[in-house]
Amino acid sequence: MNVTDVAHCLLLIVAGRDISNRQLRQLAHHFSGNRSDREADSFIELSRQVQANLQRQHGSRALVEEFLPCLEPPGFRSDTQAQQFIDRFVESLGPLLLWVQPVTMGYARRIAGSPFDLVADQTEGIPGWIILYTLEGEGVLDTGVRKLPMRAGHMAAFEPGAVFSYYRAPQADTWGHYWITFQAQAAWREWLAWPRVGPHIGYLAFADTARAEIEQNLAQLNHCFLSPSPMKLELEHNLLEQLILRSRNQLPAQSHVGIDSRISRAQTFIEENYDRVFTLDEVAAAANISSSRLAHMFKEQTGLTVLEWRDEKRMMTAAQLLRATHTPISGIADHVGYVDAPYFSRTFKRLIGCTPRQYRNRR
Repeated sequence: MNVTDVAHCLLLIVAGRDISNRQLRQLAHHFSGNRSDREADSFIELSRQVQANLQRQHGSRALVEEFLPCLEPPGFRSDTQAQQFIDRFVESLGPLLLWVQPVTMGYARRIAGSPFDLVADQTEGIPGWIILYTLEGEGVLDTGVRKLPMRAGHMAAFEPGAVFSYYRAPQADTWGHYWITFQAQAAWREWLAWPRVGPHIGYLAFADTARAEIEQNLAQLNHCFLSPSPMKLELEHNLLEQLILRSRNQLPAQSHVGIDSRISRAQTFIEENYDRVFTLDEVAAAANISSSRLAHMFKEQTGLTVLEWRDEKRMMTAAQLLRATHTPISGIADHVGYVDAPYFSRTFKRLIGCTPRQYRNRR
């Protein structure tokens, strides 16, 4: 498909017009760069969700109003106009695709050079939970401060408020991964208390012996998501809970105790107030623990001090904004809690290894 054909099909979807499964499958093959039925089936199901939830998306309605004349001959005036529509369509789909259902999932294969081989950025903090699981190839999970490999058997869980990006590893020809978005029930949050690699981000690497069970669970959940079963929602809920429990069960026995609830409260306070000045005493009061005890336990259980955890949260957010926006560096410094932009730049260089301007230029 050429760029105008792609734009025409996407406009049919977002305008709520009829579009054939053959067109949808061609569209899926275009974006994935291959002819796998697994990716195509996921794409078709998500397209149905888009059309079922159009009235809830103000941005999508405005986009349709602007480009609707392009559905009539002669269509899009140029490849440039068609690409502009595609880019804006993709930008508008984040909330539309990910959060309209209790559970949404799919399988994505990012192949070098394909239209889908893009960096996925979450810069503003996600409104629900996301799980990624690598089935094949290798990706990179970038927190802004750390770059973590996402190889076969690696799983990451992102809590509400997380900022991060992920993409195919440059040395790998492909990265195939499941993705799941959902709202976690209260009991699930305790089971999702995986080892943290940064604020709001848990990370697991399954041994080969454990992968078969996890991958079978994921395949069943994906099949259920694509099916029209009358018990679809109940089955999805049950299979997702099994996945979370099986993942939790792979942690060493001593990990089942989980992080101390007082430290969890301290982390929550820091992550909600990272963009302002606060004292150790304030954090301790929020955690209902003495300042000295908090300092000792926090370092022992997270490997970082309270201020190091705050600074990592700040740098994660700053790095994402540098990658995904054109906000001036002084504005980003203020956004993450630094009134002194030069001090922000020095701190960024100390933690990231380069200045904010160098980091942005590299991207």
